[in-house]
Amino acid sequence: MEVLHETWLRIGRIGDVGLVERPEAYLFRMALNVAADRKQAEKRKLTDGEIATLRHMMDDVLDPERIAEARADMASLEDALNELTFARRYSCSPASRK
Repeated sequence: MEVLHETWLRIGRIGDVGLVERPEAYLFRMALNVAADRKQAEKRKLTDGEIATLRHMMDDVLDPERIAEARADMASLEDALNELTFARRYSCSPASRK
């Protein structure tokens, strides 16, 4: 029923399309396009499980303890990299592998 309603609304929005040789085929094609649009829109929606997973991930990511730990890890990595010579640091970078 939603596709029928959306098709009716689209007909109202398009205005004058001029002479249509096969109006039944025109309306059928319009309804198929509406149905295809709806199907695509449904594919883009997240399931309840996916939403719950994302919320759980956000809770983990925003945990102050994990943020502090990650910052400490990054500082340790930066210190270790700074101890390397320039040549050694460059040879370890992804850019040197191109």
